Amino acid sequence: MCRLLVEYAGVVAVGWDGSNGGVTACAEVVFHDTVRKFVAEVITSQKNKQISFVSLYSKECVCYGSAFFSSAAVDQHYFNNYLKQIKMETEKEHKVEVVAIIPARYHSNRFEGKPLALINGKPMIQHVVERAQTVSLLSRVVVATDDQRIADCVAEFGGECVITRNDHVSGSDRLAEAAELLDISEHDVVVNIQGDQPLFDAEVIEQVAGPLIHDPSLPMATLIYKIVRPEEIDDPNHVKTVFDHENNALYFSRSPIPFQRNPEEEVTPTYYKHLGFYAYRKGFLLTFVALPEGEWERFEKLEQLRVLEYGYRIKVVLTEHDSIEVDTPEDLKRVEEFIISKNR
Repeated sequence: MCRLLVEYAGVVAVGWDGSNGGVTACAEVVFHDTVRKFVAEVITSQKNKQISFVSLYSKECVCYGSAFFSSAAVDQHYFNNYLKQIKMETEKEHKVEVVAIIPARYHSNRFEGKPLALINGKPMIQHVVERAQTVSLLSRVVVATDDQRIADCVAEFGGECVITRNDHVSGSDRLAEAAELLDISEHDVVVNIQGDQPLFDAEVIEQVAGPLIHDPSLPMATLIYKIVRPEEIDDPNHVKTVFDHENNALYFSRSPIPFQRNPEEEVTPTYYKHLGFYAYRKGFLLTFVALPEGEWERFEKLEQLRVLEYGYRIKVVLTEHDSIEVDTPEDLKRVEEFIISKNR
């Protein structure tokens, strides 16, 4: 038994196992049917044509049949050249675009009308949009809202806005609908910028989107920040995270993780908090919002846990830029004071 894996642009991978003089073909087909076409070309004259396709984001094999044909039907050199040619054509046809979407709701339990709250005479949503527009990586910056007052405000300062349904239970659901309405390509990158972070550093957008640009197989990325204020460790409003050596998230929690079993030890854990910036492959974003609620998500009230519970990867990027979230009128005052002190 031998196994050969050939990767195509990080998007499509094809492998086959040779056994008893035969070859079983399986292909990961997500964004297009390049490999399906190739296999069809190879086995046109073969009988018993059946192929198993494996989803790029799934560990399970989805069988459409069993394609078992003679090993002579597949020539490795020809196959590799074929993929190189398709890769060049695809890269020429489509360059990955990065689109920022800013979900904005008017109604809030803690701060009604928050996106329209004035900061130094300018609506908060305008601060967020204008900061995002300074990022050269972004091809579009769009506000997604279900409230006409917010849409009118965005129109007044010349921003782009899309109206979404008012029954979404999360910002990710609103993000996914907006991505569909904007007709964003399946393999383009959608960056979720929180509408209540008017002071975010423009560099964080490039940091969170970068992994998906460089690794087309990656479905999702987010930002983390090393906690420097001890009071944030036990604060459930600051979500903590742990990750592996490849910077793939292992878990997110409102509790302090890791837990220090022996507090008398001199060495203490390093804690990282999660920042609410996400980058999604658009195709995966639609997959994500269609998944049922996970058990961890239900208890922690953190929807990113759904991604991990269903076996998908989240790449975490350590940033040096913290960001002030506006959850209350008091937070708004802090932001104003910060801007005034910076302009002195």
